Amino acid sequence: NAANNPKVEDPGGLTWSRLENLPLEVWDADIRVGLTGAFLCSRVFGTEMAKRMAGVIVNVASDLALIAPDQRLYQVDDLPHDQQPVKPVTYSVVKSALLGLTRYLATYWNQANIRVNAISPGGVANDQPAVFLNRIKQLIPMERMAHRDEYQGAILFLCSDASFYMTGANLVIDGGRVSFEEQLESLLSEGGEGARRREQAVAENLQDLEESGVVLFGAGNLGMRTLAGLRKVGIHPMCFVDNNSSAWSKDLVGIPVVSPAEGARRYGEQATFVVTIWRAQATEGMAQRIEQLRQLGCRRGVPFLPLYWKYPELFLPHYMHDLPHPVYEQIDRVRQALRLMADDESRREYLAQMRLRLLGEFEALTPPVAGDLYFREELFRLRVDEVFVDCGAFDGDSLDLFLKNSASSFRRAIAFEPDPGNYVKLMQRVSSMASGTGERISLHQAATGKTNTRVLMDAGKGVSSKVGSGEFAVDCVSLDSILSDVPVTFIKMDIEGSELATLEGAQKLIARYKPILAISAYHQQGDLWNIPLLVHDISPDYSFHLRPHVLDGWDLVCYAIPGDRRS
Repeated sequence: NAANNPKVEDPGGLTWSRLENLPLEVWDADIRVGLTGAFLCSRVFGTEMAKRMAGVIVNVASDLALIAPDQRLYQVDDLPHDQQPVKPVTYSVVKSALLGLTRYLATYWNQANIRVNAISPGGVANDQPAVFLNRIKQLIPMERMAHRDEYQGAILFLCSDASFYMTGANLVIDGGRVSFEEQLESLLSEGGEGARRREQAVAENLQDLEESGVVLFGAGNLGMRTLAGLRKVGIHPMCFVDNNSSAWSKDLVGIPVVSPAEGARRYGEQATFVVTIWRAQATEGMAQRIEQLRQLGCRRGVPFLPLYWKYPELFLPHYMHDLPHPVYEQIDRVRQALRLMADDESRREYLAQMRLRLLGEFEALTPPVAGDLYFREELFRLRVDEVFVDCGAFDGDSLDLFLKNSASSFRRAIAFEPDPGNYVKLMQRVSSMASGTGERISLHQAATGKTNTRVLMDAGKGVSSKVGSGEFAVDCVSLDSILSDVPVTFIKMDIEGSELATLEGAQKLIARYKPILAISAYHQQGDLWNIPLLVHDISPDYSFHLRPHVLDGWDLVCYAIPGDRRS
């Protein structure tokens, strides 16, 4: 038996050298030691094994042969970017090449009864600095590096007859770090051009809408939005179908509303039924709606997303929904954000959300978690000195949840709500609170963002009121400007797409006080990865968790928990 475990050493003291500065002699030395050394050992010992017609070779690669190194692990505070230490390029090159060598030798010597395999271990705990250990454990599902003796069993297995039918294989032993990244890479494998071709195929699949006819399943806000868009391109749906019996036998903006059964009886054979129900209050998911149409005998029932992909200029973006191909313009950020997720539940949710964004697969989403929105005891516990900031306070519903979960034991709460109608309801709710509670809550009729300014707002939409369009002008403030000396401990944001701008306007506050963050991550396509990456850039001390609170992608919250507040 022979085991090759080459180490990439840098005799010049430049182990953490950046690629731009790496001397050619260091590159050559690392390749000689790490790759040429493994080749020579394999040639010498393998030749002898071939003479005996038996033998086993095990190459020791690395998890970094399969995934790119996360250079943020090695980041040093207060150093400029071009001076930050990095994992040297030679390490990834050598370890990746060892896997190629393993596969080559496995077929080269297969007739000589020589088995050649590899292991790809994760990092081993060896008195690394605490800040490094804290960072890397957030990337590993088992939440720790390996112990020194934990790879012996794998090597013994590969060297023994217990693995007699294995050759050319790579055994990954990394505490689960690579598995989720491999799933993501598989999901991303079509590439940007492949995504564009798929978008075109979806459009072509729906090209007969005018001839076959369209029925819209759902006469609410999304149904009305879809109807208006279709009419602009000369497509006139034949009717709405809706599960709300009070709407049946009525006309809505010129087309009838009928029951799903009646719509299926009339048009089920030829029409395309487009599901235009997508709302936070729903008790059934998209898959159940499609199944309802199937059971009624409808030939073709589709979610609204394929139609929106066919006519992106009319319908997109819409919350997190957009064409898939722009995701590939941020592919490195997509990968980096997965590595920040601190638990398997969050990693699974991240992959499910990516499937929705790339493939439109509502059925891939995980069920909503039980329990209250924003306040998760499995992640953190509220304290009696909490200073709670509510961005997008609506009518005070999230303040009520805060009071419920804190048992009204808190230091202070500060709420921001720009919509005038919502703000009146918010004031009424706070004024009706028990004595001693409302006095600790301060209200601001303002939006939050990156800077202090005036913005237009699409007001009067209740929970969906948002800034950035409309005719009503409101104040917009940055948290850094208005709360600069307030020792904030918890910030919640549900602000209809202004989350990133508000985080940018709160960087000093977050860096100084490191509050718990509960940030809605479903209003824009890229919020899923851009929100955790921005928070991590502000402070690497945070761990990140994703939790879905409502069906079909609604109320997805990214929780960022500082080290001293984790449950």
